Amino acid sequence: MGGNVKSIIQAERDRCYICGGLGGYWGLDEHHVFGGFANRKLSEKYGLKVYLCHEKCHETGEEAVHNNAEVDRALKATVQKIAMRHYGWTVDQFIKIFGKNYL
Repeated sequence: MGGNVKSIIQAERDRCYICGGLGGYWGLDEHHVFGGFANRKLSEKYGLKVYLCHEKCHETGEEAVHNNAEVDRALKATVQKIAMRHYGWTVDQFIKIFGKNYL
């Protein structure tokens, strides 16, 4: 698997994964669900990314993943389940790759 893999989570890039909106003035951002330097690269490698409204759901909104730990954890848990199903991973295999279980 090379870099710049399409999202296995969200086929369409024209709506926010969380709210379904079009992104408003700032549009949509590509969000690597598992962050930090190493996990961001792994999120890219495995296609574990979604498209989010820049302000409302990604960066600065009250419910934005970079601003609300509960929303961030819920997204990580959902994406972990999808990734495990897609790649046939066990929880232990997921932890070996990403270092943590979000379920």
